[in-house]
Amino acid sequence: MTTERQLGAAIRQARTKAGLTQSELAELAGVSRAFVSGMESASRPGAELRRVLAILRALGLGIILERDHDDFESALEATLSESAQER
Repeated sequence: MTTERQLGAAIRQARTKAGLTQSELAELAGVSRAFVSGMESASRPGAELRRVLAILRALGLGIILERDHDDFESALEATLSESAQER
């Protein structure tokens, strides 16, 4: 992912797949429903997120979303392996 819109779409898709409303997700995450709505619609991305994505785009990189792993090292290895296979 390289844009706020792509991230918002991924969040919306994951939320609906989990059967959560925006309000339920907001409560679980400790944020407001308006914040969730803004993230999903890419209308209120944080300035820091915008800067991070700009740097990633400049480097030809993106963000990969996946389920949490208990073991960070295993998750990192899997991500690097997948990235190497895509090249």
